[in-house]
Amino acid sequence: MVDAPDSPRSVTDKTKAPTIAVVDEIIRFRAIIARYGEPDQMGWWTHDTLQPDSGMFVAKRLFPRTYQWAAIELATAALTMHDSQRLNHRSAITLFILPPSLERIIDLRLRELKRSSESLGTLLNIDIFNTNLPKFTDALSCIPDTYMAAEKEPIDEAAGTLLRLGKLSGLDFTESEKIKPIVRKLTRAYGRSPRGALAIPYYAINHIGGHL
Repeated sequence: MVDAPDSPRSVTDKTKAPTIAVVDEIIRFRAIIARYGEPDQMGWWTHDTLQPDSGMFVAKRLFPRTYQWAAIELATAALTMHDSQRLNHRSAITLFILPPSLERIIDLRLRELKRSSESLGTLLNIDIFNTNLPKFTDALSCIPDTYMAAEKEPIDEAAGTLLRLGKLSGLDFTESEKIKPIVRKLTRAYGRSPRGALAIPYYAINHIGGHL
């Protein structure tokens, strides 16, 4: 099936390869948000893929050697679908919906990490699989101060389920130093949502000034 014309996965993709450090940061932030959004934490979604005594228990039985990485992949896929549905498939960028070539690079990096001996804990700098997690605000504090307060736009659509941070074009994804603040803003903006009431942070796509 061909994507709709305004889908972020159907427009021309000119994203250049980011550094490994930036890709690892995206994986790290996705894992942290995925875990903290689960029912025993902020309660933003119903799946419990990363909970130690439920989703992770199942993953360990199915993928004994790479279960942590496999669980991250499953959680990310679920949240990509979650964001797409909540955004009603509009043209947008979220932490879990990035330009297609950037997503491909992330996928390749995950495969590389699964084959290596590097532990997920080393990458994350926080044990998200611990039942005694630090406060969500403390977890967000690991994000460097390049995050400037998100634009003071209100939660603007669908009865408070979306939080628009601005507009992006393909020119915003041409190098690592441009990608980093985008991903960090998207991640930190989750801190504006209370328990059980997520407003998905997103950027609208500006089709003028470079395609994504």
